[in-house]
Amino acid sequence: MDNKEKEIADKLLLALNQIRKIKFHPKHVDGITHAEMMLLVCIQKSLEVEEGGVKVSQLSKRLKIASPTVTQQINSMEKNGFVERSMDLNDRRVVRVHITEKGDELLKKAEKNFWKFIEGLIEYMGNEKSEKFAELLLDLADYMNKQHNQ
Repeated sequence: MDNKEKEIADKLLLALNQIRKIKFHPKHVDGITHAEMMLLVCIQKSLEVEEGGVKVSQLSKRLKIASPTVTQQINSMEKNGFVERSMDLNDRRVVRVHITEKGDELLKKAEKNFWKFIEGLIEYMGNEKSEKFAELLLDLADYMNKQHNQ
């Protein structure tokens, strides 16, 4: 690696490290952690293709986290009224998870806040830089996927 490449690498590492340290998501919002919010989004997306609720095992597989962890998060979210569980009509051993009205309202609020952030970012950076940034992030994702699949 020559001096110019080293300088670029140092700049990339500094930028990535600064982004990593930023507490973008508050630890708890409306009684839910960031991890629980990601699980709630996963439940919502799963319910778009699954009827009658989604199984914990499916959520665990999609999020690539252990079933006991998912169960623990669902317990917390159920206690706070964001999700509820029900028995599967065809197999009583299976428990399915559904989003409650309160959980749906929280998702709508989170989505609104997300788009507000994105709009603010575009306004801050401008259209041209934002478009270039999006292209660069897609390039980064492509590179990381290729490295991961080697």
